[in-house]
Amino acid sequence: MPDALFRSVAERVGLPVLGVADLDSLSALRAMIPASFNAFYVECRLGADGGSVDFLAGTTAKTSLRKELDDAKGVRFPDSSSWDALHRVVEGWCEASDLAAIPCVWIEFDDVTEAPRGDVLSFAVCLERGYPHRLEHGPDNLGLAERSIARLACEDVTEQLPALSRFFAALPEGGRVIHLSPMIGRRGAPLKIYGRVPVGTLSGFLRDAGWGGSDAQVAYLEDEFWKPCSTSPDVYFDVAVQPGGTPTIAIVFSPLELHACHPQDRRRIGLLRRLTELGLCSGDKAAALEAWVGDERLVDPSVPWPCRTERWLDIKVVRGPESAFAKAYLGFRAYRTLF
Repeated sequence: MPDALFRSVAERVGLPVLGVADLDSLSALRAMIPASFNAFYVECRLGADGGSVDFLAGTTAKTSLRKELDDAKGVRFPDSSSWDALHRVVEGWCEASDLAAIPCVWIEFDDVTEAPRGDVLSFAVCLERGYPHRLEHGPDNLGLAERSIARLACEDVTEQLPALSRFFAALPEGGRVIHLSPMIGRRGAPLKIYGRVPVGTLSGFLRDAGWGGSDAQVAYLEDEFWKPCSTSPDVYFDVAVQPGGTPTIAIVFSPLELHACHPQDRRRIGLLRRLTELGLCSGDKAAALEAWVGDERLVDPSVPWPCRTERWLDIKVVRGPESAFAKAYLGFRAYRTLF
């Protein structure tokens, strides 16, 4: 996505969600990463006091990504351990190996409100074949996760493999681990697990997995948000595995959850209003986010025909031992079209 088009999409949400400095930093990071990354998330906190803004980019184009990394190693892309790790993952992804089943890979940069650092990134690999249109839980998804981690060669993440095995073993019938995110760009390299379990089983699953938090944390999220705002038969969760870390749990309202709901509130109006009522989202941010979801044609200065842009919204509500907060993930991508 050319920078002018990228910025025109990102600017749509406007103040107060993203400021001018945030947009400048996002554009700078976009210029650093391979062009093969063509889907994006801008992650921001929804409280009145704001907070850091993170940037995520995803791709399914493994062959072109490998070529870009091979051609520009140490030149265009920063020469760092994080980029070396990405290169190793992509090499395994492209080969006729056990990693070839991964449908997509994401990279993440933390806190673009500061001077953007292109040399420190984290990862997410999708373990579900057919994602995002359908979930196909393979018979060896734990092995796929372990081999992906081995490619990263990060000692901090490798030490968490026993905990990861417990989470897979504790999955109830119908439960899935969808994404695995080794956050090697963060202190301690927490291992984040995004998945789903049938409604009513989340507390028991987390206890069996040795999560360490309380049933009260889960009950708060289910009673205050999931039950009032979703009709999905599964609850989508995000949990960080990190020895000695604070036990937090998040529920995630994503496109996967929308597919199971009727009627579909793509704009998340009900959820945003609920967050505002409980003080987890400022009213002006909620109003801006309600207008985010949609698609339209935009002029791309680099080609003589327009692009179709698609915008979607994920929301994550996080509960720690003492408090809760909410984050929005503003997703978007562009593709060529004559119509």
